[in-house]
Amino acid sequence: MIRKISIPGSDDDYLGFSSYLKELPQKEAYEFDFGTVGFATPAWMIVVGNALRQFRDERPEAQRTATNYKHLGYAAHSGFFQFFGLGFGHAPAAVKSTDRFIPITKMKTDDIRNQAFDEKRHHGDVIQTASEELAEVLLQTKAGDAFDTLTYSLREITRNVIEHSGSEDYAYAAQYWPGSARAEIIISDRGMGIAKSLSSNPKHSTIDDLEAIRLAVQPGVSSKTWRNQRSGDAWANSGYGLYMVRGLCAHGGSFSLLSGSKATTWKDDKVEIADTHDLGTTVIMRLNGSASGTLSDRLADLRKKATKFHNAAAPTEPSTASMSSKVQPTTE
Repeated sequence: MIRKISIPGSDDDYLGFSSYLKELPQKEAYEFDFGTVGFATPAWMIVVGNALRQFRDERPEAQRTATNYKHLGYAAHSGFFQFFGLGFGHAPAAVKSTDRFIPITKMKTDDIRNQAFDEKRHHGDVIQTASEELAEVLLQTKAGDAFDTLTYSLREITRNVIEHSGSEDYAYAAQYWPGSARAEIIISDRGMGIAKSLSSNPKHSTIDDLEAIRLAVQPGVSSKTWRNQRSGDAWANSGYGLYMVRGLCAHGGSFSLLSGSKATTWKDDKVEIADTHDLGTTVIMRLNGSASGTLSDRLADLRKKATKFHNAAAPTEPSTASMSSKVQPTTE
């Protein structure tokens, strides 16, 4: 017997789709129906794509078919269907990033490390340059507060993948809607996850996924802040990146963090939690380009709030990178 599964739309609670699939009873065949999906966003494509890939890997003997999907032209153009194994549309990154749009793109973490080594630069500098290029594609400008905010957010989340995840690769996609001055960016890795990463810090050796997510967005919490780091290192891992980016996104936008069995979304003063089945870590940033205040002012305000947050478990000072929209290039 075939089990029919209705794919949630981008306006639905799709963050929990992977958990729903995990709990499905074993069947010989499954039909995935995209008929109710009306609009695809970058976050929807990678979250749902990850869930379908994981389902395929965990039930390799089951037959899988897809129906009612050919109306999703944007998703097909962005590489969504081939991302999870359906031979329809373009492959990820097969089409060039264009004005306001970055398709699903896969990157190997070693490519960044190798580029940094070859160019005798810190990997943070390489990520900074790449983030500026992506922000320019989305915004069609190299200057302004929106450009600085987007570059900063992309850089700090990508640094987390390279420095913490242990993942061999990661995927990202993005879209900017100029009419509302809003951007949505998703970065997803298939690494060890936040709980396992933080457990290497002796102060967080036994935590579950929800507690790990809660800690990860607090100032000064990192898997590496307890180790000795080079004095004066602008790129030192101080555990402030996620805290800062969450604060920027939640100011008129939203910030979602998925890892292991839990997903948490922050929007203004609201926090929503969902069950997931997410290998690695996925970050969804929804930025409001019309939010009041410059990036430097908002970062300063976030740092002021951080100093009032007495976290005895990780009382570290933020690195230069965590507090700056631009870091002067360094050499290794």
